[in-house]
Amino acid sequence: VPPLLGAVLVSLAAGVGEELVFRGALQPRLGIVLTSLLFAAVHVQYQVPGIVMIFLMGVGLGLLKQRTSTTFTACVHVFYDIGAFLLPD
Repeated sequence: VPPLLGAVLVSLAAGVGEELVFRGALQPRLGIVLTSLLFAAVHVQYQVPGIVMIFLMGVGLGLLKQRTSTTFTACVHVFYDIGAFLLPD
């Protein structure tokens, strides 16, 4: 698979899958903060500053979901991930 296509496919799978689980299923039951903590906890492969940033992104996506929809947050997540893949290391 070409790298750009791979980045898009991984971003699509992660964005849609994670948003369905975290914002769609867990957030209505657990709230934004606890859901964001769990979201950050599944990204422990990153250093502490990255995990903190992911927690803050989770809060932002949670607030966005509260005002829009899970579908919209999934789209934002996908585009964010694609952008992150395209940044040079």
